Order: sequence, then C-alpha cells, then structure tokens
Amino acid sequence: MLIVDPDQAIAQACHQALARACHVCRIAPDIEVGKTLLKINKYEAVVVDWLLPDALSLGERARNEGVSRVVFTGPELTEETRSALRILKFGYLVKPFGIGALFAAIGHEGHPGEPPEGTR
Repeated sequence: MLIVDPDQAIAQACHQALARACHVCRIAPDIEVGKTLLKINKYEAVVVDWLLPDALSLGERARNEGVSRVVFTGPELTEETRSALRILKFGYLVKPFGIGALFAAIGHEGHPGEPPEGTR
C-alpha cells in the first residue's frame, strides 16, 4: 500500500492499521515522492490526499502501473465530482474517516486487525 498524504498523523494512523493487518505500507508526504515510489515499487492500493496538487494524475499513473485500488481522501465533494470519480473507478473517503471505511475502500475483507483473506 502507498499512502500519499502530507498530514503525518493521518498517514501514520493508516500505516499502523494497515500494518497490523499484514499490509506492507509506504508513506509519501507529497506527489513527487509518491510518483518516485510508484516507479520503483508495486502496490495493491494507493491512498491519496485529494487536495494535493496533481492528485488525480497520480491516481491515473497508479492505475496505469497496475494498481487495482486507488482511493482519494479529503473534504466533502460535489456530487458531480464524486460521480466523475466513480465513473473513473476511483474510491473516495471523506476526512475524517474510520479505519473500517479505509479497509472497505481498499478491498480488505475481515476486521481491520486481521490479515487479508488468503494470508492467514
């Protein structure tokens, strides 16, 4: 998992919850670091702060690199923007979000403290 968020408290909370569920995670504080990490690593999912400049292009790049789940996080959006993200098959979580919502958005089955199916 790649978490791209300048808010270290949010990034660390996501990282800790995902790590407890046996996901390997990296944190990028900005889009440029996120792009670099996408070039050198493979990820199942990418979680990106929507308010970062070029967030959508990072999501598209992640999708082109074979990432199956791209989830943006941020403030409440207009219905038109949410619809556009759904059409593009991107997820969106309104901050603040619960860990359960994060796990659902990235496709983790089971409880947040459990490893994903097939890894137990």
